[in-house]
Amino acid sequence: MTNETLTSDEKQCLQMWFRQAIVEVERKEACASIARFYNGDSKTREAHTSHVVTRRSPRTRSARAHELA
Repeated sequence: MTNETLTSDEKQCLQMWFRQAIVEVERKEACASIARFYNGDSKTREAHTSHVVTRRSPRTRSARAHELA
């Protein structure tokens, strides 16, 4: 095996190739995650819908009157 160094163009090409490969893997993972969410995977859907925000109780008239004064 020979010990060759890469030119700057070759290094740049490899960096771009690896970035593109990583983006492709991330895109596939995101698509799979979205598909699981919309196709009824209960674990994924529960993680997003289990936290329900409750409505604030309405203020009383006395509290509003105090604010206006």
